[in-house]
Amino acid sequence: MCKVTCILLLLFSTTAFAQSDVISSAQIDSLAVKELFFAGLREKLLDNDEATTLNFTKVLSLDKTNDAALYEVAKVDLRLNHLVEATQHAAAAANLKPENKYYLQLLAEIYKAANNVSALDAVLNKLIKLDPENRAYYFDKANVQLLTNKAEEAKATYKAIEQKFGSSTELNNARNRAEQNNTKSGEIVKLLDSNNASTKEYLYAAGLLMQKGSNNEALAVLQKAAPLNPNNYQVWLALADVYRKIGKPIQSFEALKSAFEIEDMPLNDKVQIVGSLFSKMEGKEAVDNINALTEVLVKQNPTDPKALALYADVLFKQEKFAEALKKYEESLKINDQVFSVWEGLINTHNLIGQYNEAIKVCNEALTVYPNQASLYYFLAYAQYRTEIPNEALKNIANALALGIEDHSLSAQSYALKADILINKNNLGDAKAAFYQAVKEEPDNYQIMTKAAYFLALRDEDLTVAAGYAQTAAKAKPENSAITDTYAFVLFKQKKYAQAKQWIEVAVQNKKTNNGVYLEHYGDILYFLGDNEKAFQKWQLAKDAGNTSKILIRKINEKKYFK
Repeated sequence: MCKVTCILLLLFSTTAFAQSDVISSAQIDSLAVKELFFAGLREKLLDNDEATTLNFTKVLSLDKTNDAALYEVAKVDLRLNHLVEATQHAAAAANLKPENKYYLQLLAEIYKAANNVSALDAVLNKLIKLDPENRAYYFDKANVQLLTNKAEEAKATYKAIEQKFGSSTELNNARNRAEQNNTKSGEIVKLLDSNNASTKEYLYAAGLLMQKGSNNEALAVLQKAAPLNPNNYQVWLALADVYRKIGKPIQSFEALKSAFEIEDMPLNDKVQIVGSLFSKMEGKEAVDNINALTEVLVKQNPTDPKALALYADVLFKQEKFAEALKKYEESLKINDQVFSVWEGLINTHNLIGQYNEAIKVCNEALTVYPNQASLYYFLAYAQYRTEIPNEALKNIANALALGIEDHSLSAQSYALKADILINKNNLGDAKAAFYQAVKEEPDNYQIMTKAAYFLALRDEDLTVAAGYAQTAAKAKPENSAITDTYAFVLFKQKKYAQAKQWIEVAVQNKKTNNGVYLEHYGDILYFLGDNEKAFQKWQLAKDAGNTSKILIRKINEKKYFK
């Protein structure tokens, strides 16, 4: 919520980047780049952030020095509050074209959102040099100086503004606010009241106080501001922020909900806030809060595809899959040009085992996005689950050909290929696919674990398997499937003492007994010479639902069988 807590309220309004300026920088002799660039512009007009980023990213994969594409991607990053990525892309564009003031304006806006005051100061100096007749840059520079406790320098900047542009109400107000910055916190409310300050000025003063860490004083200012303009959503967002800072989560949520209930608050801002809460969606209170915010959003925008898609995502997160499917479908009926909605719908069908539906929806999506690699992966997965292995392999090849730059997708595709080849009993090619999967994404611990288990089952390349399993287990010791696999590989290497340590980690992490893990535990104990305890673990494995014939034989004959 940077637009609320940031105290730089005298910000310039970034001039719309003229389309002719953007196009001119993309005039390179490449039909593919031109087509992708204009496709990105079309998606931009439709407010389709994901498709916009996708097209401009593809431009950059062909032409890394395309400054206009970097600029467009940075704008989307900023809108989605991806400030690290926004900074990287905007800075790259500005470095390529240091005389382009639009790139610098965007970079300044990003630094404001990130509260990166020192970097902002440097950009403002460049803007003033490029466009010395723009008063807004000077006011912003003075604000930066105030934030960095350079009051005398700020006064000098205000004097320079007066000398260059003459006296004005805006300048007088700015000087008054500078004085407020030096006023004791307890006196600010009285000062604002006596001057009949506007809501904007109360917000500015609250921002100053929050910047100083005077959150209780900021709260007093905002509580005075709220009655002045109860429909100002920025006041309620600021209240939510300050309540959060002083450790009052209930009041913080109530203020946030009040902001959401104001229809003037932009839909994109609401979507962004709910999205930012996803990672914190644990516990009943957090879930109830997100549900409440999303319900307000959907009630106000019942036919907006973004609102419906967000609601579907929230439902999906709560594992309310049937309801999520319905909302994804409603969103697509209104606008079928948002790829993430197609992805959500297909993923939900696959997750709940509706593989034939997933195949149907994948084919529909491919008519809209014929070059989207992940769709071929989803289609291949559904075909694999419906026992159409040869078609699945063809679509994996398509996914790999189209997603060559997406190493995570490539890794998943090779891992799926390995599963299919195992079912076809083509074990040699399956091993090669697993190796390639790990190569594509060497920190994907799930894939490493699958590869290690496959090798261990075949007693093949056990040193490689142990390397994979150890890396995964040390990174994710809380994951029982991973630690069990490491124990299994160590068992296969006849390192029984080490295997016992890791199988105990696996069993302890599991809240309920797992028949496979317990069988492995018994196998390890048997080779450590503790036959009685081995038999007990095998019996527990059977009681936990493991009905393998080999386990039954181990129990009946009280000895290990491979």
